[in-house]
Amino acid sequence: MHALPPPRRPSRLAFWRALPALERQALLRLGTQRHVFKGDRLTARPRQGITVLTAGCWILLQVGSASTTRQVVDVAAPGDLVDSSYVPYQYRETPHVEGIVLTKGRVLHIAPELVPIAMHDMPGIRTLIHQVQGEKQHFDDQVRAAVRLDIETRLARLLLALLHRFGERQAGGRNVLAPSLSHADLAAWIGVSESSVWRTLRRWRRDGVIGTGYSTLAILNPKEMQKLADSPDMPYAAYPAAARNKRYDGSPGTTGAVVASGLGVGVRVSTDLPPGL
Repeated sequence: MHALPPPRRPSRLAFWRALPALERQALLRLGTQRHVFKGDRLTARPRQGITVLTAGCWILLQVGSASTTRQVVDVAAPGDLVDSSYVPYQYRETPHVEGIVLTKGRVLHIAPELVPIAMHDMPGIRTLIHQVQGEKQHFDDQVRAAVRLDIETRLARLLLALLHRFGERQAGGRNVLAPSLSHADLAAWIGVSESSVWRTLRRWRRDGVIGTGYSTLAILNPKEMQKLADSPDMPYAAYPAAARNKRYDGSPGTTGAVVASGLGVGVRVSTDLPPGL
């Protein structure tokens, strides 16, 4: 029996882990920590301050709750910063944007009146927030750019983007996408019916491109998935993405420093995805 390879690492910049220890302690003193549990709801609207997922917590951000009108707008992982910038601009004044807790953990909330204090007194936090928001904007651009493509192409691009951004975890004896998303979640994200997503995933599973389980999905053949993500109208190599994200330099004495890098034109399996692809 072959040993399971290590899960592919995420490429996103996790806000909490990138902060120097002194600034993490300062935010802990400034904010309020609480435990959250699966199914809890968090606000993600302007003037609600900011929330940091400090331990174990994944959340799904959505607009609306009815199955016919629900729109998934993002997912956030442990270590992520969640504020109004996590919500695409077209939804930022919508009063019904909420975060649904997918796994229990802890969150740190900074009240809106205290956010300016954190931004002024801790410039490293301000720099890091801007960087995280920039990465998030690139992801939103990816989703919006694909809206006119067919269902199969849109779903393939979303899954590759999630793999690149969040990496994998181990479950059921294999490496699966780190976010725990249902068929309904994927459908609500790309704006199609759940049955359309189910049929597409069934075909990919039959062809050996993916493996699925309860709220888990493993990309078994990422190079074939990249072919599925391509389109004559919008070649995958030209797909807007943060191929080489900037990285926060967390070494001592470099608080707030950002290691410069460029933005690529697309995610390429051979060079841009985490090791192991």
